[in-house]
Amino acid sequence: MNDRRPTTRGFTLIEVLAALMLVAIVLPLLLRGFGGSTDATAASQDQTRALTLAEAILSESVAERTWETGDAEGAFDPARFGSGADRFSWRIESEDWTAAETKQLTAAVTWTRRGRERSVELVTVVAEQEF
Repeated sequence: MNDRRPTTRGFTLIEVLAALMLVAIVLPLLLRGFGGSTDATAASQDQTRALTLAEAILSESVAERTWETGDAEGAFDPARFGSGADRFSWRIESEDWTAAETKQLTAAVTWTRRGRERSVELVTVVAEQEF
């Protein structure tokens, strides 16, 4: 006759509690890491979008020579620049440059992210007279 009892396999209460404690410690750290990388990605996307918008407004100002009428500012129209563009505002400033009959144009684009104002600037030089 066989007097063997079937052995039951499983976890003890201590092992289960230790595993739960480990998960409770590690999980928030992992989630914080994912949250930080998600935020960094969104901030990078905002900055890339702002640079693209600055390039567009600066190019438009140079092509149409609107900088000749003085400094200007405004908000981006989502109908022209795509959805979400109205979160960004722009400013074009012109000032004398070192060479005669040239101006330095600065296009600044600002937006708010997490309660802080952010901005990017692009600069170019233009001739005051058309050739």
